[in-house]
Amino acid sequence: MSVLLQEISSKQQLGAMVNERDLSRYTPSEICQTIQALMRDGQDEFAYLMGEAALNLYPYSEDILAVTGLLASTRQDWPLAVELLEELKRMQAANSPVLTFVVLARSLRCNLEPARAYEVVEEGLEYFPDHEELVSERAFLKTFNDSHHPVSQHKS
Repeated sequence: MSVLLQEISSKQQLGAMVNERDLSRYTPSEICQTIQALMRDGQDEFAYLMGEAALNLYPYSEDILAVTGLLASTRQDWPLAVELLEELKRMQAANSPVLTFVVLARSLRCNLEPARAYEVVEEGLEYFPDHEELVSERAFLKTFNDSHHPVSQHKS
């Protein structure tokens, strides 16, 4: 068990929460690992609260943006997921992993922005041309209509 996870457990037993000052002693990577452990252990609310505090502390950390973007999509908070994942993709630029494209595209689709989702998928396919999830998402989005307007006129 990580030191941060131990600190959270101790504070929970006392009925207290870990705050930004507590988190400031840890790296974004350590915080992300702890958030993942909390989610794995079914302590979703604590993970969400820790994610919010971490985002306040480290708003430009790729690790924090990635985990809080995933947390937002898990909560189905699509506007927040889109905001965080777009910022992450902007920071990662040409180094964006396929997961960023996949989760951002799905978040955009769920946020009822299929045209933008299609653009993200197409961009992702430029870097990962045969990635199964991106290919599948593109096929789905081609059939998806937004107020009776086709998502894309592209032919593939």
